[in-house]
Amino acid sequence: MAQTVGLPQEAPAAGFSLWDSPPGLHLVQTTRHRHWYPDHLHDGLELIHVQAGEGLVRHCGRTTRLPAGTLYVICPGEPHAGGSPENGTFRFASTLVDRELLNALATDPGIPGGDMANALPARHVTAQDVIWRVEHLHQRCRGGASRLEQESLLLELLHALLGHPGQTTGRRHTSRVREHRAVALIRDYLATHCDEDVDLSTLARLTGLHRHYLIDVFRARTGITPHRFQIAVRVDRVRQLISTGAPLSVIAAETGFADQSHMTRCFKQYLGMTPGYFRSHSVLNHGPRRSA
Repeated sequence: MAQTVGLPQEAPAAGFSLWDSPPGLHLVQTTRHRHWYPDHLHDGLELIHVQAGEGLVRHCGRTTRLPAGTLYVICPGEPHAGGSPENGTFRFASTLVDRELLNALATDPGIPGGDMANALPARHVTAQDVIWRVEHLHQRCRGGASRLEQESLLLELLHALLGHPGQTTGRRHTSRVREHRAVALIRDYLATHCDEDVDLSTLARLTGLHRHYLIDVFRARTGITPHRFQIAVRVDRVRQLISTGAPLSVIAAETGFADQSHMTRCFKQYLGMTPGYFRSHSVLNHGPRRSA
């Protein structure tokens, strides 16, 4: 019988250090903290490295414990939640590789089928050589590594992951082709229309499924409802647009939020920091400015 896992009831703010390393590599380092990050997603591959304490990740309806010194792989566009156990604290580093960079790296002949996302399914990894490569990538990027070195280290890390399948916990495939296609259509539509007030009738017409059944099928595949997926897409789009320097009020309007306050609440709930904090602490190829 699966063990029941308690989730934290409080969410004190964590300290974050962030590096944006063009093109498409984003690194986050936290202080030790207690927080639960609700269901969210990224349009890129995320590697979550728990460095101290113990973390939890909930993905495809399953919760996995992550002891210190282990890694969890999240595929592009996959909804997931995570944080610290109840009354516990943890420290983690996140490596996020945007889809565009993934696609560029997937042209390497060592990537099966040229499809990085499917070649690296979501899973829990404990191999120490993989963990070392993650740590080394962060150290070198914080130290001002060149673009060539960054991409070389990242490609070596991805190949190391291919050689260590780990414990696969995600990517549930279904023989029901129609439902599988319907979920893919909904995800693509919500991602490309994140600024619009999409209703269930639109999704029902798109997929040919009844509205209630549509929600059940989508939740069974992704672990969340279409609405929560939409919010997660919007939050990730905000994260991407912040680097353009556009005013936050404009970003809120362009990503479908009611206003800047609504965007700020969702961003902080999902990512643990405000958009303003994220902007002021994101650095391009330089060491981070830390919070006081």
